[in-house]
Amino acid sequence: MKSQNNDQIPLDLGQPRQLSLSSVKPTVTTSNGSVPSYHDPIGSLSLPLRIENALRIHGNIKTVGELISKSDKEVLKIRNIGTKFLSELRDIRNTLLNAGFNIAIQEHQNVNSQVGVDNPDVNVSHQNKPTKEQFDYLALLLEKCPLERDKEVVSRRFGLNGGDKETLEEIGSSFGVTRERIRQIQKRSLLRMQKVNPFILKQLTEGLEELLYNSGGFITDEEADSMIPQLISSRTEDGSSALDLFCDLSLIQSTKLGDITLYSPIFTDASLYQLTEKLRTIVKDENIGISLSAIKKRVRIFKNISDPRFSKEYFILKYCWIDPRIEEVDQQLTNNDGEIYFRHYTSGNFPSAGWISGMKKILESEGSPLHFTEIANKLNDLIPDDKRKIEVRRAHSILIENGSFAHVGIRGTYGLTSWGLRKESMPDLIEECLKKAGFPLHIKQIFQYVGKYKETKECNIFSVLESNNKFMKTGKKMYWLNK
Repeated sequence: MKSQNNDQIPLDLGQPRQLSLSSVKPTVTTSNGSVPSYHDPIGSLSLPLRIENALRIHGNIKTVGELISKSDKEVLKIRNIGTKFLSELRDIRNTLLNAGFNIAIQEHQNVNSQVGVDNPDVNVSHQNKPTKEQFDYLALLLEKCPLERDKEVVSRRFGLNGGDKETLEEIGSSFGVTRERIRQIQKRSLLRMQKVNPFILKQLTEGLEELLYNSGGFITDEEADSMIPQLISSRTEDGSSALDLFCDLSLIQSTKLGDITLYSPIFTDASLYQLTEKLRTIVKDENIGISLSAIKKRVRIFKNISDPRFSKEYFILKYCWIDPRIEEVDQQLTNNDGEIYFRHYTSGNFPSAGWISGMKKILESEGSPLHFTEIANKLNDLIPDDKRKIEVRRAHSILIENGSFAHVGIRGTYGLTSWGLRKESMPDLIEECLKKAGFPLHIKQIFQYVGKYKETKECNIFSVLESNNKFMKTGKKMYWLNK
């Protein structure tokens, strides 16, 4: 039950901030007076010798592009840099990014066709950055695939032409090759996309982060379909499909709440999965409900997110409203202190045992997975008493939470774990994989194991491995259990 009195936190959940492409006049030039390119050596920037040596020797930064790719945290760790020069170095990097982005856009054929003769009103210069309507980020990424077949494979796998994702088998059959061959083409294409001009990649990442932070720290797949196309492209691709591609490129991260997909920036030392699981656990442990401020105090992992754009209150509030396992408590049942309270669906005197039993019988009778709305409707058809009928949201929450049911990977569709479907969380499956192996594994090996039981992305596996203290890194992309 959602309360109508939500004036305590005036948050606009539906208006994303536009991608920032403000004009910045470059103040950094190379020794010959030109605007630096990302291939230029770091020495061409005429930095103080001490700083140049620190970047080159201690930071292993030898080119302008390598400097731009580093975060503030990474730069601060470099010996002899220190906080005093960090802000000045940040300004230099931002200026280089702005200037370099303009040059990179000019170099692309699809953008060049929009300027000059075809569109003389479009001005791409070092002083004025192009607006988002002047280029297409998806086209810039797909241009890294030299073969039309490769572009088609990526588009069909991620559903970039309307949202309909195709399996490896389906695409392989149409090309007359094996699913393994299609997997290889996809892997090769993604590696090429990661090598797109770093100025463009960084600008895209920063634009996505700005939108996600302004939307509460994450957006759902439904929100993505309305927000993302206008942000990244002049075309009308399915927004969540584009974000799935960006997750595989490790630009952002995602996690699932049953059939609902959430997308967020890649936080420092905290995964989206960890945050959502911690929030759900805290609410579930409080039988009579818990206030927004109390939840905020108990989620200690928030301290690992240092980005000033991240709002703890906004994140908690939006998550609790979206997760079907959590509901807002009617304020008449609280102490009327003006706080917003939430509770888990298992709280209170709800006849969930009877509903669970009925759902299991329905699925056993059907012999195949069903959409949660269909399960709820079939269950209500069996209940003569209107007061005991189940709401669709409550049915969805039971299917997500109860161990008898598991999401099968098709939107909104659930089956029985007795059929061999896996209910375990991603960290549990990763731990199981490593224990079975008995030695450290490469992230791709872990992904292949977990991918058999969960619809997930390699970047999400990486996020769990990097942020969960159950695991430790033993080498380049190699992981093992923490002792």
